[in-house]
Amino acid sequence: MPHAAPVVVWTHRAERRLHFALSRSENAVAVRPQRMADIDARLAAAFPLADHLIVLDLYLGFRPRPREHVLLLDVRDQQRPDTFIVKLADEDRLRRECDAWKACRPPAFSGDRVFMTQEVRGRPDAPERLVALVYQDAQSHIGTDRQTSLEEAFLSAVRFGAVAPASLAAVLDDLFTRLGDVLYHGAKVAVPAGAGFDLNWDNEKNCRRSLADSFDRWDASRPADELRRHVNAAFPLTFADFLDPVDFYRFLADELGDGVPAERWTPRMLRGPSHGDLHGRNVLVGVREGDDGVVWPALFDYEHMAADNLIGWDFVKLETELKVRAYPHVFGDKGPLRRYVDAVQKFEQELAERTEQHRPNADWPAAGGATPRERLLTLLLTLRRLAGRHLGTAAGRPEEWLEEYYFLLGCYGVYGVRFENQSVQERAGAFISGGVAAARFAWQRRGEKQALMSDGVETLLARRYPGYREPLQIAWGWNRSGDAVKVGQAHTLLTALAKLYPHVLHVWYELAFNLVKQKKRDEALAVLAQIGEGFRGMLDEDVLSLWGRCCKDRGDGYRDAGLKFPADQRAKRVADFTEADRAYHEACTRYEQAYLLNLNWFPGINLATLRLLRAALAADLNRTTERDDYLTASRHLAEELLQAAPTWTRRQEDDDIWMAATRAEAQLLLGHWDAAAEEYRIALDQPNLQPGYPKIMKDQVRRIADAYGLLRIPMEGPLADPEQFFNAK
Repeated sequence: MPHAAPVVVWTHRAERRLHFALSRSENAVAVRPQRMADIDARLAAAFPLADHLIVLDLYLGFRPRPREHVLLLDVRDQQRPDTFIVKLADEDRLRRECDAWKACRPPAFSGDRVFMTQEVRGRPDAPERLVALVYQDAQSHIGTDRQTSLEEAFLSAVRFGAVAPASLAAVLDDLFTRLGDVLYHGAKVAVPAGAGFDLNWDNEKNCRRSLADSFDRWDASRPADELRRHVNAAFPLTFADFLDPVDFYRFLADELGDGVPAERWTPRMLRGPSHGDLHGRNVLVGVREGDDGVVWPALFDYEHMAADNLIGWDFVKLETELKVRAYPHVFGDKGPLRRYVDAVQKFEQELAERTEQHRPNADWPAAGGATPRERLLTLLLTLRRLAGRHLGTAAGRPEEWLEEYYFLLGCYGVYGVRFENQSVQERAGAFISGGVAAARFAWQRRGEKQALMSDGVETLLARRYPGYREPLQIAWGWNRSGDAVKVGQAHTLLTALAKLYPHVLHVWYELAFNLVKQKKRDEALAVLAQIGEGFRGMLDEDVLSLWGRCCKDRGDGYRDAGLKFPADQRAKRVADFTEADRAYHEACTRYEQAYLLNLNWFPGINLATLRLLRAALAADLNRTTERDDYLTASRHLAEELLQAAPTWTRRQEDDDIWMAATRAEAQLLLGHWDAAAEEYRIALDQPNLQPGYPKIMKDQVRRIADAYGLLRIPMEGPLADPEQFFNAK
């Protein structure tokens, strides 16, 4: 009598997780009954002699694929009841995973305490037609009553210390020891050759994956392009500890494509058998009851195994995938992205510095710490210690492995754009990790030839650069040289750089600043409007202040014109003052946005003075309520600035001059005439005072004096005659 088809039962948890998985992979909840029926049929075909099949759980990977599922299945069978991890997928994918495992495992090796055994299941009527891959049950494999993914254990250890970091470090040690014994021992050092961007083997396409295939995705994908803009905008022009990894590896590709020897830009790397897709969701760990420890890692999912993989990819992938999911918990994901980017970069920088500190003498710290940040740092240093063992010491190359590690971390920061399911914070974390690693790798490979201020534009543009900062710093210097010829050259260079690096806010800012230096205010405003459209939410204090300055200059022009009209031409005066107020309104908006970013004194004092100027215009236009509101707001902000003055810090060489001038201007807005004069004297007495600075201060005092005149408030003291005061100095 033929055996009846097994009855398939789903737990509520498994059914709910299937519902979620289908919404991610097929975006259609309506297909759930059909998909469940399909899964039931495939399970019944894989276990035809079972009486009941109970789907206990469904494991969610990073990238859901239609009709592909990994299930925890309880098989009720009179002869062999057991629990298994079952992978369902297209037959070709199942066969590739089976073949990959067979190609990499040692002869006669089926599995051990880390590598879960793999068994193929075919259709009862056609055994050669695969329907499932069956891995042994984690519980019987690991030997504890409860298991969890390595990722969950890692996050629990980092966030709360609920899993002892030391036990997690021991699990990682066990995991990589077995990977080394079973797979990595067959690796060989590969000498750089060709383009140098071949990554792991693609079993589906039967060739190596190329990093170059990811470059265009950063341009074509709006979320990815916006992310690059956000991250690059977060760091100042002079910041050297981050290098946009997409720019850097494109530069390398162009260099190698033009015949530069591969060893110039590509490190020697270990190639051989490896897992190929090691992350925190395809490693299970046992949870010990009664304490906070985890034990016995169990590894499955062998689809990306190959004999020609990069060994280092296992380490950088696991590190990156674990830490980017921890970063939002450690550094927060609710505030401005700029703040998150800054926190992650500082952490990555410290991680690199600590790695370089501990590597020479192998005096790595124990995993642990009192805070989530400390626990995350020490656990990642544990991973890097293990990378040093398997990529360096075990391979007889203890001095080479870190360069390879940085190179591959940078590659992974670029390659991760392919994972469309990442959150903004996760993708930012991977991108920043890659950028910090690329910067440290580039330092070691730096060429002798660098851009010089004396180079011509054609020479500068004919040269390739690892990133935008080097040529942009030349343009920065030319913009501030005071030489009209250099300013013109800067415009040519910046126009070209804006095409090469459209994702870099600093390039666009310098282009707008250059137009201001050339007194092309309307063109500068057009560029600033373009910046505002392309970099929404990313504008920094410099861009916003320059935008405010351009609008203020336009307002000054209308105001000065209006002041010249006699009383019998009142209509023209009103028209100009109205236009001036519109321009000042826009200027106030930009300066206020800049001030609120950091409460810095430069946009703050401009905003306070503009409020006074608007109060004066409102008085002349008989807008009494507006006059009083603007005047009150101006004085309130002036007081706020003076209270904060002791905390101001210098960022530019001449900030000592302008801080004193800012204090003077704030005193002037408050009507403290003698205090204002004294602060101006301090500013004018600084040894680094430049010839044009007194005129800038004098013109500003004259604007304020004109405003007080419209408000019928007479200025008193030495500054009542700005010409005499500043000329005397």
